[in-house]
Amino acid sequence: MSPPAEPGVYQFNYPNGARFGIYTQWKKGRSAHVYVAEIENGKVVFYDPQNPSSNAEDYLKLGKNFKYWRMDNAKFDPNLDISALIKEGKKP
Repeated sequence: MSPPAEPGVYQFNYPNGARFGIYTQWKKGRSAHVYVAEIENGKVVFYDPQNPSSNAEDYLKLGKNFKYWRMDNAKFDPNLDISALIKEGKKP
C-alpha cells in the first residue's frame, strides 16, 4: 500500500473488487486488529466488520506494523474443517 497522493485516496495496484485483510498493530500498547479493504471504483475503501459504524481508514493513523493479504482470489476448500484447528490454536 502506498501513501495517499491526496487525503483518503490509497493506491493498490489491484483491480476493482479486490478484497484484502489488513493487520494493524496499534501504536499505543501491544494489541492489534484485523479489518478489511476493498477496491471500489479505483479507490480503497476500509471496513471494520466488527464495528461497521466506524471509519476503518482512521486505523491507518492509529497503527503501525501493517500487513495485508488479498482474499478475493483465494481458493475455497469445502473439505477443510477449521474447527479443530481453532481449538488447537494451529494454522491451516
